[in-house]
Amino acid sequence: MTMKYFEATTSDKDILRQEVMRTLIYRQAESMIVGANACMMVNVGSLDLKFDLPKTTMITPQQIEEMSEADLQRIGFYQINTSLDKYQTRLMISDETKARQLANEQVNMSLAQAAKGIAFQKDSDIFTTLVAASGNSVACDTVWTDPTADIMTDVADMIAEMLDSTMITEADINNLGIYYPAKLFGYMSRPIQIGEVQMTLKNWAQREFNIKFFATRQLTDRALAVIKGTDTAYHFTYTGKAVPLTEFKRQEGVGDTYIFTQYFKSKAIPYAQNQTTCKKIGTFTGIL
Repeated sequence: MTMKYFEATTSDKDILRQEVMRTLIYRQAESMIVGANACMMVNVGSLDLKFDLPKTTMITPQQIEEMSEADLQRIGFYQINTSLDKYQTRLMISDETKARQLANEQVNMSLAQAAKGIAFQKDSDIFTTLVAASGNSVACDTVWTDPTADIMTDVADMIAEMLDSTMITEADINNLGIYYPAKLFGYMSRPIQIGEVQMTLKNWAQREFNIKFFATRQLTDRALAVIKGTDTAYHFTYTGKAVPLTEFKRQEGVGDTYIFTQYFKSKAIPYAQNQTTCKKIGTFTGIL
């Protein structure tokens, strides 16, 4: 998506121009965030967040006699909290660039680079959080670059770990994503023989079990399995009005400066009180 720096839609008012630029950056960035497939992406109006989490994972119905009522089952809660981190991007369109009628090109390139930077930083925050909160682990017998590697058996082992340690159902498996180092993309895309048909491992796993594979630069020596859900992990972005998230400043004799501010933070939901890991997140080791 591009913008014309001097057209009326963006040049009538500086505030309109900077808001359009911010919108373009964020839209491009959102389309590149791999971690969005693993986390609940939520906009919030506060920089400090608190969660009330139930101490129980299930309320079991009580078998009772006729003409009677069940005992009251109270749900205890515990709190976790987090604060969003501040990030900022500053872009400049120099007077010389405008005089050479190159502002459009500079704006478009600057927006694209800023969007990549935001997406990379958000992914870094997301995957750092997911790795630290991993509550299951599978040691692979064969590295995934080996043509004889049985990757789906490794995935099956991870699913078994998750089924043993959580209350997930078969339907929850549809939300399972496998996140692997980007340098393995070619190996993960190689064809495998299924009966008389050849297809890639990723296509077969998605067709048969709705398990999706995602390449990411945020992982280098391990892969992750994540069942996305409301009790797995969140990525929060501040969209409140108390802080100006985009600003314009004229630097005399130099050019136009645009400042874009974001506050965001990822948070994994622990499986129990006084715990730090989530059992819906698992790590594959020995893949390389």
